[in-house]
Amino acid sequence: MDAFASDRTKRRALVIGGSIAGMCAARILSRHYDEVIIVERDRYPDSAAHRPGVPQSRYVHGLLGRGQRELERLFPGFERTVVDRGALLLDVGHDFAWLHPWGWSHRAEWGMPTILCSRSLLEWTIRDRVKTTPNLKIVEDARVEELIVEGGRRRRVTGVRARISGHELQSIFADLVVDASGRTRKARSWLERCGIAPPDEEVVDPLAGYACRTYRAPPPEKRPPGWWWRGIFIDPVPPHGRRLGVLLPIEDEQWLVGVVGFNGDYPPTDEAGYLEWLHGLRSPALGEAVRHAEPLSAIHGSRSTVNSFCHFERWPDRPDHFVALGDSVCTLNPVYGQGMTVAILSALELDASLRATGADGVKMPERFHRRLARFLQLPWSMAVSKDLAWPGTLGKRPIATTLMGPYLDAVVEGMFRDVHLARKLLPAAHLLASPVRFFGPSAALGALKSTARRFPPFQGRVASEPGVPPFGAE
Repeated sequence: MDAFASDRTKRRALVIGGSIAGMCAARILSRHYDEVIIVERDRYPDSAAHRPGVPQSRYVHGLLGRGQRELERLFPGFERTVVDRGALLLDVGHDFAWLHPWGWSHRAEWGMPTILCSRSLLEWTIRDRVKTTPNLKIVEDARVEELIVEGGRRRRVTGVRARISGHELQSIFADLVVDASGRTRKARSWLERCGIAPPDEEVVDPLAGYACRTYRAPPPEKRPPGWWWRGIFIDPVPPHGRRLGVLLPIEDEQWLVGVVGFNGDYPPTDEAGYLEWLHGLRSPALGEAVRHAEPLSAIHGSRSTVNSFCHFERWPDRPDHFVALGDSVCTLNPVYGQGMTVAILSALELDASLRATGADGVKMPERFHRRLARFLQLPWSMAVSKDLAWPGTLGKRPIATTLMGPYLDAVVEGMFRDVHLARKLLPAAHLLASPVRFFGPSAALGALKSTARRFPPFQGRVASEPGVPPFGAE
């Protein structure tokens, strides 16, 4: 008997792709369907190891506060497990030296502990939780080749054809197919082969690239006096400054050290060039840090930084019983650390739509894509407005987005000058509260004060010297 034969007495959902978006979506679907199948092209490692399907796992990643909270809700005990496996819980405001365009931020408790670890450790912990879901099955080493589409004028996706472990194509039928295949967006070509025009796509390309390397952090006794920090951020000063650097502490006493260049100023991946870049940032702090550390990996580079938004919410040729989420819908410049959280929250939008319509393969997808587009508008605008600060960025420049960038920069400057304002606005920055907070009286006043400091008689207070962090400053 076919292992994937559909039992018409049971409702089945199928997820293409088993990364963070796919696993969170599958967990949600397990509440609404009798069977859930994840079809994943890789063989999963048994530990926190890199795998081909997530080439970006070697780079610096961030998880916003809302992402942490929702992972704990989806997978109870997640935070305890990931910390037991080596992840760090740090207060970025207190434990990081952060050089903004206006100077080093004041060291202060933000009151929002952040999980810091490698992408591989995070995925491994989620994956172990997913595998305990009774009605959820993961099919590994399965390469989806095409969608199964039925019907005439009103078409419906009824499953996929996949090649499992290199064998002949096998049909897997489902009542709902979810595309979580990621940045490759294979579903676009699959749909076109079926005569279905894919949705319109909006693209903003900052022409950015990044390079990253893993180091063994020096033990405390070998660190120079005054190294109070656990991590470092060095922001660029657009439009002329195009280079960013970050040192992120992760599990096993390791550092992830990354550099980013915008508008074609791509960082090198050779030893000499990479080290020269580190020393050529606005502050030599990163270059000095790695002099005391042991390299553990090669230098990995990527130019996958394009912001891309597929507008499924206004897709005229939409087939029934099919949805997409995660990077299959919206990719954001990874420099801003929103991607994993947006993937998790996209799965929650799926849950809300299923609760509203039930497992209706016609009504639910339409409702879901409208909800998802509304949710994505904020992270999309935040990423794009930052990237449009550089004149060489390619893409449409909406007036609202162009104006929002400088305003939000002024608000952020106000946050890092005033810890009370920071504590008030951080929940919104971490998607834990409404973004309306950024436009309230406190935020507007903070932005006004920040703007005023750039003009006499406040010029002398704009920034401290960008050489080294103000060690131990409170």
